[in-house]
Amino acid sequence: MKESKRTVPVDSERSNTMCGICGFATNKYIDKENLIAMNDTLTHRGPNDSGIYLEKVKNLYIGLGQKRLSILDLSPAGHQPMFSSDQNIAVVFNGEIYNFIEIKKILEELGYKFQSTCDTEVIIYAYKEWGINCTKKFNGMFALAIYDRPKDVIYLARDRMGKKPLYFYFHDGDFVFSSELKPIMKFKYFIKELAEESLYQYLIYQYVPTPKSIFKDVYKLYPGSYLMYQNNNYKIENFWNIVDTYCKSKYIDLMSEEEYVDEIDTLLTSSIEYRMISDVPLGAFFSGGVDSSLVTAIMSKLSNSPINTFSIGFCEEDFNEAPYAREAAKYLGTNHHELYVSPKDIIDVIPRLVDYYDEPFADSSAIPSYLVSKLTRHHVTVSLTGDGGDELFCGYEKYGLFNKLLNFYKFPYFIRKPAFFILSKLLNKDRGVQKYVQKDKHDFLNLYREVISIYSKNLVNKLINKDSYAYDFDLFSKTFHDSYNAKGSITESIMLVDVKTYLLDDILTKVDRASMAVSLEARAPFLDYRVVEFSQLVPLRIRYKNNICKYPLKKLLERYMPKSLFERPKRGFSIPIKHWFRKDLTYLIDHYLNNKRICEEGFFDKDCVNKIIKRHIVQKQDNTGIIWALLMFEMWFEKYMR
Repeated sequence: MKESKRTVPVDSERSNTMCGICGFATNKYIDKENLIAMNDTLTHRGPNDSGIYLEKVKNLYIGLGQKRLSILDLSPAGHQPMFSSDQNIAVVFNGEIYNFIEIKKILEELGYKFQSTCDTEVIIYAYKEWGINCTKKFNGMFALAIYDRPKDVIYLARDRMGKKPLYFYFHDGDFVFSSELKPIMKFKYFIKELAEESLYQYLIYQYVPTPKSIFKDVYKLYPGSYLMYQNNNYKIENFWNIVDTYCKSKYIDLMSEEEYVDEIDTLLTSSIEYRMISDVPLGAFFSGGVDSSLVTAIMSKLSNSPINTFSIGFCEEDFNEAPYAREAAKYLGTNHHELYVSPKDIIDVIPRLVDYYDEPFADSSAIPSYLVSKLTRHHVTVSLTGDGGDELFCGYEKYGLFNKLLNFYKFPYFIRKPAFFILSKLLNKDRGVQKYVQKDKHDFLNLYREVISIYSKNLVNKLINKDSYAYDFDLFSKTFHDSYNAKGSITESIMLVDVKTYLLDDILTKVDRASMAVSLEARAPFLDYRVVEFSQLVPLRIRYKNNICKYPLKKLLERYMPKSLFERPKRGFSIPIKHWFRKDLTYLIDHYLNNKRICEEGFFDKDCVNKIIKRHIVQKQDNTGIIWALLMFEMWFEKYMR
């Protein structure tokens, strides 16, 4: 490990806060009590301060709300909604603009005067100078709303990678936006109606993919885009798209392997340095894997004091990474904390999940994510994560598997057939994967979708007694085909699909809701757009070299710690819920998936549900993911729809 250390400089200028935002424009009468009620549903995201603004402009009621979690500039100077000095521009903002000091200096040279030291005011005057294109200048994570009174327009914008969430509702003269669904559900004119196509996609993917939500007329704003609402209409434009970056980029083949690693080191160090600036204690989620170890090692390099690290452990050895994390933390000299989780801890958390995830969400690792966030929040207010490293640098073993599978299409059918048969069995997909054995490799998108889905298309159709919903959705197929048509790399195209779908709607959603549930800010250095853009310049032969996933990150980590501390099979952030469903958690199945409830609601076929549960209980089939998805939907439905 490198010996040199230095203290991260903390400028007298301060970035703002993590928080939650909401607001509306409606032609119907509404009072401030409704706006307050909407805003109060976001208290967990921002317990330190609260602000609202309500005004009737012509025939419209304009409302803005914000809840604040103070991270930097703990004074009232960052209170929101914040207005320009002439009162013409108002902003509510969730996130951090890490380069706001540089932007502020440019604006001051252009003659702008500032009354505060927070990044929210920089957003206001950046908008005044450059319009909504100011978002292109921001390096950070953000969901923001700008109300321009003279132009009678509301802008919404979301950061490039979708680190911060942003929903909007548009129906019958009502335009509502928020960080979560709860404020929208509190809006007095909201029509709460389930979108059945979204339920279908939820069962396929374990989450509702962007841009849809579980409700009709409610959408998620695309990452790297802004929405303009004016005259009871809206339009959406992209200001950044990783697929465009990938398609336009040319691999830097003149760089050596060492130079690739050097550049990643430089960019990641700069990204982490930005994210370590804080007026409150900070730490890192730490599994002892490559990504979290790399983030923690660089944090240690940048700090004169030991970094706080946090891990979750399980008594079940197959799921327990705590000993590896402990050993790596000892080498890096961190102040390490760990919590061992029992079935009782899980049982205590499960009923509260639907409070935090107000849209059906079926990644069971939300539980350890919440528990590690809760542990972390007892000690610090900000935590860095390793999210994004896998999707950007070819970190999942499935990428290597699919890269190898492509070679099978070079061989005749009688050779491919047994390979696909074995793959079907390994993935517990019955014959779902085998049907692609006779198809062309260009149908790899559908093969990939079959493999990542916890339900097959046929099973979902049986489960919901319908077969009319499209198996596809625009973002999935467009991402794949645009990137494949540009460079002809199926593996890289699939990685980009994961960035635009799985990373966005599963990983980032999971971490955002889990951390904000306990008022903890989670920062992801790998999602700095400079790191992201450079990752698309690194050829696949470097990102996946000698059958080694995430090769350049591992070579970089070797500069900070011995290979023996991080070279082991990837386990992921999973829990032993498969076994608990057969013992400690059977009461949940009995309560939420019983015949009476299933028949009364009418969403699912009773016999199909019973078969899924029975085959799991008697250990004929591992249906953990399927049962968990059904359970999470039923718990969500009971809380928000009954």
